[in-house]
Amino acid sequence: MKPIKTLVLGASVLAIGLGAMATSTPAHAANSGTSEYVNYVDLVLFGDAPTINIKNMSGNKDLSALNLQVQENEIEYIVSGRVDCKGFNVEPKGFGNAFFGPLAMGGFGNIVSSATLHHDGNMDYADEDTNVVESPQDFFSIPLNKIKNGHPATRVDPLAELEKAREAFNGSDLEFYQQDREIEIQRPISFSMTCGKAQNPGKSSSGFDTEMGTIHIKYKGDPQLLPTLNANLGQNNLPNQVDAGDQPIKITDMSFQPNMPNHVGKCPATKSIRVNFMGQGEGQIKIRVNDGGSTIYQSSAIDYNGGQGHHDFDLDVPNVSKFDLNKTFYKDLKVYVLTKDDSEQFWPSHYQIKDQEQFSYRCTPQLQEGLQGGGGGLQGYQDNDGGGNSNLGKIQPIPSKPGPGPAINGSIQSQPVDPSPAPKLKLQTNN
Repeated sequence: MKPIKTLVLGASVLAIGLGAMATSTPAHAANSGTSEYVNYVDLVLFGDAPTINIKNMSGNKDLSALNLQVQENEIEYIVSGRVDCKGFNVEPKGFGNAFFGPLAMGGFGNIVSSATLHHDGNMDYADEDTNVVESPQDFFSIPLNKIKNGHPATRVDPLAELEKAREAFNGSDLEFYQQDREIEIQRPISFSMTCGKAQNPGKSSSGFDTEMGTIHIKYKGDPQLLPTLNANLGQNNLPNQVDAGDQPIKITDMSFQPNMPNHVGKCPATKSIRVNFMGQGEGQIKIRVNDGGSTIYQSSAIDYNGGQGHHDFDLDVPNVSKFDLNKTFYKDLKVYVLTKDDSEQFWPSHYQIKDQEQFSYRCTPQLQEGLQGGGGGLQGYQDNDGGGNSNLGKIQPIPSKPGPGPAINGSIQSQPVDPSPAPKLKLQTNN
């Protein structure tokens, strides 16, 4: 009886509508594809659909001064992919591949991915000869700036989608922007895997599966908006409007992004976090971020001309010892601001705290390809012991955890995600 190898892969990708794709290579476009050594690839989506938030960040409530800003810079999803290799002495090769966008089959069992906008080719998996094994579900971050441009059926431009809704709205612009709005779109995510002869690396082929997922775009209505008084008046010439240059610089609000990009997966890692701010006046600001009592980030001087803005910084997720794998750790992040008017020669000495949030991270065991020369295939875990050592040849069991509930094909099944971000701490400030 031929051995059948089946595996489940834990990854995550943005689930965003499959349209026509154009490639330079002749290919057969479909929702799934198989080949000589791949019986099937199956992709299942789990978790809540992601949300992109949009707010009016203008301090001037005249409709003509509307300033719409997206509050997130990335989105995370959880998926699980499965491949069934076929043939005698055939096994999975390398890692799984997660894509944002549609795939197609090309010649010689190859995958055509020219219509996709984002790709992660290092998805972990667990493998067993006769049983389906689930690996820990990991987060995969999708930067919004990478999927903003492309085919209309694949790209995600939140502000453009909101504008489409405004054009279709049966009412005035003022009514539209004063009320909360929610838009739902669908986009494709795909998963591919390669199978081949265990003792012959040159004999291999691939397969894929594509599923549709949902994404929510939410606009927070601004009930304080007022109709434009005079279309010929600029923002700084409105009645009772003070020129920003005549006001002392003041940051009235500064906060971490609403959806903190908590990390689960490989360590060490780097996460990009956004700080949003709003204020008045002109001058310069400096932003500082602390983890508890220690400063972990300090910006250089940032020119500021009033209104809203944002600043991104990178947070380093450290490696952990093998004894701390699958444990959740927290960073108590605090953001501070320092302001200086253009007329001031020196910076003040004291920062003002503006917001506080918890960032969580969990480092998981990683799988890697085995030593070359022995026919390839999976040999063991990479221990992540902090010293870069690995235990090849010692396959460790994957910690068991409750499996996700049944998934609905083509949609996202709501499931809890571990770990859950800690509730945001309320911080009283004096501006």
